[in-house]
Amino acid sequence: MIQFSHARLCCLGVLSKVPHAPSASMRRNNGLKIRWAVKGPCQFEPGHRQWDVETELIDVRELPMKLDDAGEQMKDPKFSAAIERCDGLIIVTPEYNHGYPGLLKHALDMNLKEYIHKAVGICGVSAGPFGGARVIEGLLPVMRELGLVAIFEDVNFGNVAKIFDDQGNLLDQNYVRRLDKFLNELVWMARVLRHGRENIPGA
Repeated sequence: MIQFSHARLCCLGVLSKVPHAPSASMRRNNGLKIRWAVKGPCQFEPGHRQWDVETELIDVRELPMKLDDAGEQMKDPKFSAAIERCDGLIIVTPEYNHGYPGLLKHALDMNLKEYIHKAVGICGVSAGPFGGARVIEGLLPVMRELGLVAIFEDVNFGNVAKIFDDQGNLLDQNYVRRLDKFLNELVWMARVLRHGRENIPGA
């Protein structure tokens, strides 16, 4: 029988404002709610689930990046070490003009071998009703090229201003069930892939 130890997940988020909100104050408020949307998938309550999970939250805005370089040439040792030790990634990102933020792509390109054969789940965030569905679709080919294995569950935080109150409390409890399915699938895949990395020789 295979005995799995705890899983390590990195939650990679773009903690910026959701575009296309009607006013500057609403955009600022939605920015705070993106923070709660990012932190939500990373919160595992002890004893609540069967998984033993360690999480680390990374705001890509805080990574040292240069605009005159790209890819692994601008690798940050601390960021690379965090990705190296994790078994899977959660990416939470707003949608901008039907796509993902350039800053997120810039950050993802800083690593390569650290991603190989690791699980990834994507959460989209938008001010509109579609919950970042298009940004998730746009990111899937990127995940494949980086060597990540995308799970089939996504989470779409649509109308983000209505999902959380001003204190960060989740107003729509339907998301609890969705996050449960998302996280259970991600942790299962992360553990299976780690077993493969550690026990099955590569091609």
